[in-house]
Amino acid sequence: MGKILEQDDIDSLFSGEIVEEPQEKTDVKIYDFRHPDRLSKEQNRLLHSIMENFCRFTATFISASTRSLVEMNVSSVDQLTYNEYLFSMSEPIALYIVRFKELGGRSIFEFSPRFVLFLVDRMLGGSGQMPDEDRDLTAIEERVSLNVIEKFFTNFSSVWKEVFSFTSIFETFESNPRLVQIAPPGESVVLISINMNIDGENSLFNLCIPFIVLQEPLRNLTSRTWNIDLKDDKKFMETRHKLKQRMMRTTLDATVILGKARTTLGDLAQMKEGDELRLFTKHESPLLMKIGEKKKFYVEPGFQGERKAVRIVNHYK
Repeated sequence: MGKILEQDDIDSLFSGEIVEEPQEKTDVKIYDFRHPDRLSKEQNRLLHSIMENFCRFTATFISASTRSLVEMNVSSVDQLTYNEYLFSMSEPIALYIVRFKELGGRSIFEFSPRFVLFLVDRMLGGSGQMPDEDRDLTAIEERVSLNVIEKFFTNFSSVWKEVFSFTSIFETFESNPRLVQIAPPGESVVLISINMNIDGENSLFNLCIPFIVLQEPLRNLTSRTWNIDLKDDKKFMETRHKLKQRMMRTTLDATVILGKARTTLGDLAQMKEGDELRLFTKHESPLLMKIGEKKKFYVEPGFQGERKAVRIVNHYK
């Protein structure tokens, strides 16, 4: 049966006015087919928690290996296409390609060359100063760095063991992102960004995993299956305490610089016992103390019992 017109409707038709039917409001959600949201909010939150555990274990290991204060925290967990990820990288870069044996796929562990060079310098007994600029790594530096970087791979597998057990196997190193192909260009990937702070120096670590590789573990990843094992957490705290105690017992060389002077080679050749050499340091100026190769304190000389000693007066700035 058709709609019965009211008198107001009839008047409107004769007057030429258009009567609009009231429309029901509907909630419209915009969907981007180029960037499908394949990671649910719960999975994103739980994945964030898993990677926070990864940060704890890895930061403790790096701190003990490099004798440095290391802090790591998850910055973001994003979804994008593999092609977008490749074009977001700058060169030079340090890329470690890792295969997840039971998952049947590969991932990229991306580091700044400055961070890798810092690790190499520390492992070879250097001062561990972060380089000012990035540069390509040599073949020897690549191999040496693996002694520490491989712990990133094994720790990533370890934090997933409650959800899905798999093995991380290092495949190759690459400095040119255009030569790395772990997924088709349009394939969705999960990009996990982690901030690292080493003795006040900041560096970024990125982990890129194709979504299809994480599909099986993510299927098992629910709030019911992801429970932090209190025994493992207690073991972690005990290990951290032992490492801290070991670091506190580490011996360091402390050197006090009396001063500097300049002389000619001729004067140096004629020097003999009893000669005096004038230093640039003024009599009332404090002396500089170095811990290892790092300038640390200003000190004043003196005596303690029968031995010479120094008193710290200020931090080196």
